Amino acid sequence: MFEEPRGNGPGRPLYTKLGIVPSPFRVGPAARFGQGIANPIAQVWAGAMMLEHLGRTEAAGEIVAAIEALLASTDAPKTPDLGGNARTADVAKALLTALPG
Repeated sequence: MFEEPRGNGPGRPLYTKLGIVPSPFRVGPAARFGQGIANPIAQVWAGAMMLEHLGRTEAAGEIVAAIEALLASTDAPKTPDLGGNARTADVAKALLTALPG
């Protein structure tokens, strides 16, 4: 049986071997729908994993580097689950800004 991913990480147990990238939500997104407080990091990370699986390792690496930079920065916006008060869109914009080019 597959384990559900937890926290910010998209999980890697059997998924990468099978090329499956599941939804990273432990609690369904419906619980946060319309509130603007969902953390987009896991979903973006899952996208990076899919790019890596498809052979786009450079693009995947750039996305993961942007996520790591955002999480390491004390000034970066964080959603409430990470102790911040930023909205989903704020974190998404910060990730886009952290990407090269």
